[in-house]
Amino acid sequence: MRQDPSLSQAPSSVCAAELAAENAALRAKLQELEAERKISDLRVKAEEAKSASLEKSLQSRDDYIAWLVKLVIGPTSERRSWDSLEPEAQLWLEGMALKLPESPPPRKTTVKEHERERRENPTDVSKAGRIKHGPNATVIDVDVKNPEVEDIPEDQLELVETKTTQKVVRVSSPFMIINVHSKTYRRKDDFEEIVPPEVPEVFENSIYDVSFLAGLAIDKYQFHLPLYRQHQAIKNADIFLDRGHLTRVLHRTAELLEPIYEALCSSVLNSKVLTADETPTPAGRNKKKRKMDKGYFWAFFGDQKELYYLFSPSRARAVLDDALASFQGHLVCDGYSAYESFVNETEGTELVQCWSHTRREFIKAEKRDEERVKWVLRQIQEL
Repeated sequence: MRQDPSLSQAPSSVCAAELAAENAALRAKLQELEAERKISDLRVKAEEAKSASLEKSLQSRDDYIAWLVKLVIGPTSERRSWDSLEPEAQLWLEGMALKLPESPPPRKTTVKEHERERRENPTDVSKAGRIKHGPNATVIDVDVKNPEVEDIPEDQLELVETKTTQKVVRVSSPFMIINVHSKTYRRKDDFEEIVPPEVPEVFENSIYDVSFLAGLAIDKYQFHLPLYRQHQAIKNADIFLDRGHLTRVLHRTAELLEPIYEALCSSVLNSKVLTADETPTPAGRNKKKRKMDKGYFWAFFGDQKELYYLFSPSRARAVLDDALASFQGHLVCDGYSAYESFVNETEGTELVQCWSHTRREFIKAEKRDEERVKWVLRQIQEL
């Protein structure tokens, strides 16, 4: 008896349908798990980013706290002394530390309390006297008169000893009036008049001597003594001048110095290596904001050890474009982006970063990788 083929195929088709359904279910489950994995990965990345942000924030706060501690009780200098290194640290630097001397160092000498324990150039009181001074100091020698020897002839006296006493003296006022008398004579025989030479003047018919004008500028710009205080000092000397006139005559003095300023600028810009920096300064009062405006002093130091200052109300790169238009050479500066932008777009110039500013960044990272940072600092110190 023959079997019906449809009956044998029915169980197999049912089994295939079940497998297909199960496979579809597994695929759906796999897709669901894959979606959950992706969501988990996103969450992990988000948590890692959040953790990195928190770590960066904490590190920033630690750096800020360290900066405050250094500002209050820390050292004021970033310099590192070779003597401060431990012997193990010197050996770790693979011989780059100080060379050991052939003979032991000299014994410690006793100095005055106001002097440091170690001083390169200690004061030699026996040679320089009690008062240290340079060759430009005004020194006046005064002989004390002895009334007991005035009536004795000099050939009857023999000098035994001269005792010198040094004192720092201040005169009552550095301001005085000098009456210069120029006399004109006439010869009696031919009535010819002999006219004296004219008294040299900085400004025609001016009452100010060159020493007064120079002192006015030096006191204001070198010693930061405002004109109104100088005016008070002049008034205390019983000399009465117009304060506004002092301002005008100071401006005229500055105009006379402009050729020297331009020559200095030209000499500095001809340098092959030019160091540049800028610093803010209060400049003028802003009536709307009721506070001082900010300006900038740009300093340019040439390879002939000449320093050229430029004042500008701006810190923009346009100042460099105008001031260094004729410069060709190496520009040494800090990491301010205006310098890099200027060099990138100016032919004949090359950027040279400042080692002091580079070193400062390593000092900030010293707590994070102390050993490697110390090695880098020693390399910089060797330079």
